[in-house]
Amino acid sequence: MNKCSVCDDPAVDGRTRCEYHLQRARDVSKNRRDRLVNNGLCTACNIRPPEMGKKNCAKCRARRTEWQRKDRAKKREQGLCYACGKPTQDGKTYCIHCQGFNYHGDPCKKSGSKRGEAFVRDSGTCKICGSTKKVSVHHIDGKGYGDDVPNHSIDNLITVCENCHRSIHDLRRRLSTIPCSTDILHYAQLLP
Repeated sequence: MNKCSVCDDPAVDGRTRCEYHLQRARDVSKNRRDRLVNNGLCTACNIRPPEMGKKNCAKCRARRTEWQRKDRAKKREQGLCYACGKPTQDGKTYCIHCQGFNYHGDPCKKSGSKRGEAFVRDSGTCKICGSTKKVSVHHIDGKGYGDDVPNHSIDNLITVCENCHRSIHDLRRRLSTIPCSTDILHYAQLLP
């Protein structure tokens, strides 16, 4: 086990300091940033004034953007997730745990949630058409986040792409006599 480089207490996993000294370093860093912002200086270079409404000057922001671009290119070449660094599938940007549940592809840390479990169970593919693009999680019985008593059981969740998800809800509105169940997935496959 590593020891703290300051006091020889046990260090936090993967770090060189104990929890106390890590928190102290965070506080010092936050105070420094606050002082620079109050004095109207860039928090990265401490020299130039920041851009309007930002904490960094244009030059430091451009340097950081370039670093992020290179870092993402390196991760892409190695087949790693942009968010967590784990391996991805089929050249995707994010691993199956970090892949977005929204339609914009933004990383969304939902790996511990029921939605994340359903996403992993279904391998991030639409269970109706097999697409892997713009996939989200649908409540089969219709009792989702807007209901008084939502049903978030893993058996009630299924991954569907944006088009199939829209088709399911359109079909449900048109054919209100059909109960919202797994049968609706069969009817959704018949849509053009």
